[in-house]
Amino acid sequence: TRDRKFRPSAQRAINFIVSSQHSAGGWRYAPRTAGDTSVLGWQVLALKSAMQAGLKVPKSTFSKAAQFLDSVQAHKSGATYGYMPGRQESPAMSAEGLLSRIYTGWKTDAASLKLGAEYLLTVMPQTYPDIYYWYYATQVMHKYGGTTWTRWNTGIRDFLIARQDQAGHARGSWPVAGGHDSTGGRLYATSLCLLTLQVYYRHAKGE
Repeated sequence: TRDRKFRPSAQRAINFIVSSQHSAGGWRYAPRTAGDTSVLGWQVLALKSAMQAGLKVPKSTFSKAAQFLDSVQAHKSGATYGYMPGRQESPAMSAEGLLSRIYTGWKTDAASLKLGAEYLLTVMPQTYPDIYYWYYATQVMHKYGGTTWTRWNTGIRDFLIARQDQAGHARGSWPVAGGHDSTGGRLYATSLCLLTLQVYYRHAKGE
């Protein structure tokens, strides 16, 4: 909103994220503890949003985050990612890792991003019931663009619209699909499905 009355509080929140970063570049469930890809991704999103809102974010914070991403690459190309160093790749962590790479400096024409996008196309939403994955992968594909985005978008858009409940007390919401959904429930599922469908309006491809 750029409402100046919120700026001090928002900046303090960003300062807390910055100060909570572990020396190896990641974040986890307590300040300055060794990180994981999942928590890192949410912090990178917050920091990127802060920059777009004109708040102060040290460049070194993104540089350190990129170092952490180096440590969780499941393939030397950087096309896929695991949850923590030494873990196997997963679709959700790969999508989150790739989006974080874009926000920490990768260009959308990077060869490694191309390989990552191709990997994500092999794990379409219909075959991988995890809204967490759908949310992050859609953002990666939107930024990557081209026919890859067109193929992904056609699949995710129609799939999500078809899944929306149309009757009863749940009308307009989305059911849980799997993965983190069982913890977050219908509100969580609906929130991420809406954010996924709004990617055209919330994000410019260059942001």
